[in-house]
Amino acid sequence: RRFRSALEEWMARAKQWVKFLAAGLALFVVCLFLFSPIMHVREIQVVRTEGRVDLPAVLRVLSPFYGRHLLFVSANEIGQHIREVVPDASEVTVRKHYFSKLEVRIAVVPLVARVVIDPPLGSDTSSGSVITQGSGAIVAARPTDFLSENGLLVSTVHTSLSQPLPVIRIVDWGARPVPMMPLLAPEFLDRMRRAEDALTLEFGQQIRTRTVYLRAREFHLDGPTISFWFDVRSPLEDQLQRFRTFLENVKLKDVKSYVDLRLIGRVVYK
Repeated sequence: RRFRSALEEWMARAKQWVKFLAAGLALFVVCLFLFSPIMHVREIQVVRTEGRVDLPAVLRVLSPFYGRHLLFVSANEIGQHIREVVPDASEVTVRKHYFSKLEVRIAVVPLVARVVIDPPLGSDTSSGSVITQGSGAIVAARPTDFLSENGLLVSTVHTSLSQPLPVIRIVDWGARPVPMMPLLAPEFLDRMRRAEDALTLEFGQQIRTRTVYLRAREFHLDGPTISFWFDVRSPLEDQLQRFRTFLENVKLKDVKSYVDLRLIGRVVYK
């Protein structure tokens, strides 16, 4: 009986020591995660879905995160920093690879059109700078202007397009558009798309060129022989209805140049 009692007492003490050791080990692990330099960020990997993302600029804004504790790095904070240099970022995904690595994946909004911007009168319209070395010359590639889905002007030499984009010509502007700044509102782009779809699907007009007049807030859609003029002062459906009414009285083959759908109550054509 004494032996059994002593054994039970020893087992109880052993269980207490096991609990103390487990608690101490857990505390050690917590302290290791919170205070050990092993958990500080030492590597940042950036994954781009499009080559137009400025990698050096991204790495520059992420440099303050080196040496930060991995547990205390916020994905939201990283996303805010990324959007300072990548305004057309649609999604920023952050993954933590313990013990010291961050993986940042950047997706950007799609490009919807190539942009041709009419230069001011008297401006230099050269397509690149030439640097002469010996008997040869190096021509610096000129970035191509694009329009993103959210209306930003994107100038880049790095594009990966699965198919050719429609071309939008920008004219009649007072100040030079700035890359990565809004050029056309998404609502304006959607209005152009719907107008072109209606002309193609309902009226059989294949649009070849698109011209936007920024200050006038209007756009012209040019078919093979006729240009169709729209603006934003009245609903698009009203302008299309004017065209339907116009076709009840005038044959399209009698139109030689343009159809102006901007005026309320009447259609002007030539």
